[in-house]
Amino acid sequence: TNLDGLSGLQSIEFTLTIDGNSALTSLAGLSGVTSAGWAMILNNDALTSLSGLDGLGQVGVLRIEGNGALTSLDGTGALSAITLSLQ
Repeated sequence: TNLDGLSGLQSIEFTLTIDGNSALTSLAGLSGVTSAGWAMILNNDALTSLSGLDGLGQVGVLRIEGNGALTSLDGTGALSAITLSLQ
């Protein structure tokens, strides 16, 4: 399972939710997203990396939770502003 079909996205005004995708291993299809109101990466058991968020520079709320195989926040290095909350 992958997010390649979302590769054309650049900005998400409201909420990006990636939740409950047990076979998802990568967020690579999101590499073009530079801003989002909310970004929630939840309960993706096989997700090993946040590297698809490389381009995300600004987000209102960033919530990363319940991703059992995720061992680091590598891939969020471009993030320069979280305007509301980090959860």
